[in-house]
Amino acid sequence: EGLALGTLSHFYNDVYPGIVSQAVIGTLCAFAGILFAYSNGKIRVTPKFTRVIMGAAIGYLALGLISMVLSFTGNSGGLYGVTGFGPLLAIAGVGLASFFLVLDFDQIEKGVAAGAPQEESWRAGFGLMVTIVWLYLEVLRLISILRGND
Repeated sequence: EGLALGTLSHFYNDVYPGIVSQAVIGTLCAFAGILFAYSNGKIRVTPKFTRVIMGAAIGYLALGLISMVLSFTGNSGGLYGVTGFGPLLAIAGVGLASFFLVLDFDQIEKGVAAGAPQEESWRAGFGLMVTIVWLYLEVLRLISILRGND
């Protein structure tokens, strides 16, 4: 996963110099903001919140698959290439990944409160890492769309 992420980041940085630094800073800011809001009780995880986020994730996955099919049929950017729609999808992706951070924080907090064995901590850590990588990729995509290919 690290090799693929590094290769993709290098590709983006070749096309848009400095974009990786911007994406890392954006990801860190989003992570810190969500962590702050969660730790202060501004965002709470309820069963309804979880259902809404999971439903949104399924919808976002479906849009991603449709976009991939469109890109194979000649639309160079898929749904992300559609003027005006691409930035909205990218913003939705950043938002969805950010809300998944909330779910990860809640899972970690509940695991600690329940006295989960230390051997299980890697699962929570892995889930958090995957969400952070997803958030980074969504921020990278958003910045690349906003910068365009001037």
